[in-house]
Amino acid sequence: MIAAVGNIDVDWVINAAIVMSDGTSASHELSFSCPTNPGCGIRHLDGWGVAFLYPNGSYRCLKSPLPIGKDALADTIRSIECTAMVLHVRCASREDQKGPEYVHPIEVEEGGHKYYFFHNGYAPDVHSLIGKSESGWDSEDLMAWLRPSLFAELNQSALRERLTLLPASTVAANCLCLGPDGITVVNWFSQNTVYPQYYTMHFLQGTDVQIVASEQIRYRDEIDAWRPLGNGAILQIPHARV
Repeated sequence: MIAAVGNIDVDWVINAAIVMSDGTSASHELSFSCPTNPGCGIRHLDGWGVAFLYPNGSYRCLKSPLPIGKDALADTIRSIECTAMVLHVRCASREDQKGPEYVHPIEVEEGGHKYYFFHNGYAPDVHSLIGKSESGWDSEDLMAWLRPSLFAELNQSALRERLTLLPASTVAANCLCLGPDGITVVNWFSQNTVYPQYYTMHFLQGTDVQIVASEQIRYRDEIDAWRPLGNGAILQIPHARV
């Protein structure tokens, strides 16, 4: 996942997402360059989706079941001008949940506004918290569980409480939410995970842009400006004013 607010170089974001999808740049536990597991090389080839906020306040959302690096649709948006965007490349947790209906984001309306929810991780039993007998899609269930404290008005204390109540089977609940006030970032993963680097999100404060990404991708000459958010971090990046 990658999000940006401010003076956005959309072409760079697309290229960064392609690199993340191919798994060629990372150094986490599930990457090709991991010294203890060099044969793994996880890829995110199960579709991609993006949501933009234009300077006039309108949204646009695109989703595709194709790998972003092999999809001509991605090239059609490289020159878009926007003040905020979130892009997600997917690696399905389950083989039976591949296809266009499982591509992020999940679009919802709350209080007359649109919100776009993106999730990275696996939360197979969160459906029990929302009164469902079984899960249709864990990302959708997680969105429903976090929705009361995440959308219309961000309540960080209530959101943290909901995160602490996630079932022990929850691997990660990393999410990005694009809404009318900005982008909300949640970096949350199980304390027992064997992949803490993989699930750690990173933040970059550029000269005129703020970026959050699942990996540290070189941005101009500012690679050293990235910092890890850390487990349990909640961050809200307000929209740039134009």
